[in-house]
Amino acid sequence: MLRTYLNQASFPLKMPFNNPLTSGAAVLKCVYYVCKACGLAPIAIRSNDGRKLRFPPFEHSKAGLLYNAVLILIILSMSAAIIQCTFVYRTKAEILKFDGVIDVTHNTMASVTAIFVLTVFCIQQRKILELANRMRVLGEMSQSLCDVEICGGRKRLLRDVMMICLTTCCTWLSIFFTTQVESYKGLLYFSYIYLCNLIITLTLMQYSIVLRLMQQILRVVNANFHHFSTEPSQRKLKVQIIETSCQGIGRFTRLRELYLSLSEVAEGFEEFYSQPMLLCIAYIFLTLIFYAHLITKPMVVGTRSVTNPQLCHCVFRIMHYVISLITLAKSVSTVITESKKTSKIFNKWLGTLDSLQLDPKLYLFSNYLLHHSLQFSVFQLFSLDGSLLMSITASITTYLVIFLQFQNHQTTDS
Repeated sequence: MLRTYLNQASFPLKMPFNNPLTSGAAVLKCVYYVCKACGLAPIAIRSNDGRKLRFPPFEHSKAGLLYNAVLILIILSMSAAIIQCTFVYRTKAEILKFDGVIDVTHNTMASVTAIFVLTVFCIQQRKILELANRMRVLGEMSQSLCDVEICGGRKRLLRDVMMICLTTCCTWLSIFFTTQVESYKGLLYFSYIYLCNLIITLTLMQYSIVLRLMQQILRVVNANFHHFSTEPSQRKLKVQIIETSCQGIGRFTRLRELYLSLSEVAEGFEEFYSQPMLLCIAYIFLTLIFYAHLITKPMVVGTRSVTNPQLCHCVFRIMHYVISLITLAKSVSTVITESKKTSKIFNKWLGTLDSLQLDPKLYLFSNYLLHHSLQFSVFQLFSLDGSLLMSITASITTYLVIFLQFQNHQTTDS
């Protein structure tokens, strides 16, 4: 159904945010170009020539691949310079200390994660292109369902996207203004680490926004299903009416195909983001342990390795990553919740039908909803919902206690 709709429909080549009638044009346009500047959108948008063509708005971009390659080289060169400075300005004893080992591991993990993310977006450009075009078509299909108007649907979507962008921007500004740069080496270090962190956190933000778009499509599906099921004419629906009524079968078929297509696209996004999310979550986990250790070390061990402004900077860094994880987990949970509503609404309506001879498609779709639910995980290792936050919190607490006890014993022995 989706491919047929893609081939037969005529869409303007401009993105939805290029449409002046679409609210939030500037916000979504900025999100796209920010992701593109960080190598997370290595695809191009065809320019509008005033004609309605049958091609999707996205296309392959060799310049995007070249730009990602340049970013990778920049990160590699800056990483090499940081490693050289580390071994030149620090003694071997300082590097082998506990804090030095964590610092070197943290910097290495940042560069490896950023390079891996950029490489994945380069290698899987075709998959990104396909998923982006299919997602765009699903948006067009949901907008064509004019049976019921969702009150404040676009405003709610715009509010969610703006909230994600504003929280990310505010936490980044707090990190930037609390950064203390005292030398050229410090400027090089923070430029390198912030570039890697920007790529990592924007990957989480991009995934969160994609999930919000899925949630909006599911809202349209659920609202139309609810409106369709509560019509008095549908309560006494018989098989003959379903088979002969173009309006009834057309509305149900469109809603069913939209949901099934969205499920396929959601599985595609889950598979694509599993690779970058694995290293991104691992890096954030390591970073939270690193900065939590710097904050709690003076309270337990009694020795301070950072100043008060640096301590404030560590707090903002922790807030930045925690908010990014909460945003992603909340976006995943809302999509899953909206998907479960579809099953409840449809099966509740199916139970109210008087006829015993219904179209088999109704039972097949009901069976699909009961046995298939949307989920977003990383290679089935862990889910990206609220359980991820609890697991990370418990693990950080455990490792933090072990590290502090280890350093406390080192201080006592010395």
